[in-house]
Amino acid sequence: MVTKYAVPLTILFSYDEETKRWASLACEITVGSDGETLDEAREMTKDAVSLWASFEIEEGSGPDLARPASAELLGRFLEAPSEYPRVEYHTLLLTVETEPKLTVLSVEFLPSVVKPIGCQLPVAT
Repeated sequence: MVTKYAVPLTILFSYDEETKRWASLACEITVGSDGETLDEAREMTKDAVSLWASFEIEEGSGPDLARPASAELLGRFLEAPSEYPRVEYHTLLLTVETEPKLTVLSVEFLPSVVKPIGCQLPVAT
């Protein structure tokens, strides 16, 4: 049987002036990456999330992928200069064959306007 899962993700991006690289974090699942440009960091993050989700589903926890980032890790992204961090919302779409064993058939990312509830970012007051 084939089943589809939608996983809402909040992806934070922060630029490091010292290394001249963008860092990223999908905070609901604590997967990140980096790149020389924002676009490269975004693509590397999608690759990292896809690999991690496939592994977790096929070898680990199954379709329950929740693994929220710690407050300390979120704080590092939120301490960036005022024009950063950049926050993007995406939906990870997974198509999974459930029998005879869990197998990921496809992984897609869609931009989302809905803010996921799994990553509670502090609101500046």
